[in-house]
Amino acid sequence: MARILITYYSVSGNTKKMAEAVAEGARDAGGQVDLVTINEASERMSDLPGYGAIVIGSPTYYGSAAPQVLDLFRRINGLKHNSALVGKVGAAFATSGHPTGGGCTCIMSIIQALLIMGLIVVGDPP
Repeated sequence: MARILITYYSVSGNTKKMAEAVAEGARDAGGQVDLVTINEASERMSDLPGYGAIVIGSPTYYGSAAPQVLDLFRRINGLKHNSALVGKVGAAFATSGHPTGGGCTCIMSIIQALLIMGLIVVGDPP
């Protein structure tokens, strides 16, 4: 059974609702899921290498992830645990107040950070 961390930042509650839906889908697929806020994930940095997959969600801020999410990436990058994440599965999701509000570029900014840290991100095959 894969151990999956789903972490998110939410202000209005919409990203939290999406994180709960992502967690439900991962559990239905047989994953052992820990659903935590970005702040909780930041406090448990040493736990990150124990996960087989890390999924990160954010509201869209001008086409990018929220500063709190970017701060998590900065903190991970500065840790000795960064290399322990290489080869893990990474995924991203985002919420936006408008269909053309930059959600896709927000997801890409999260994916870019995951790839830089060495996580594996797989696209949606045809």
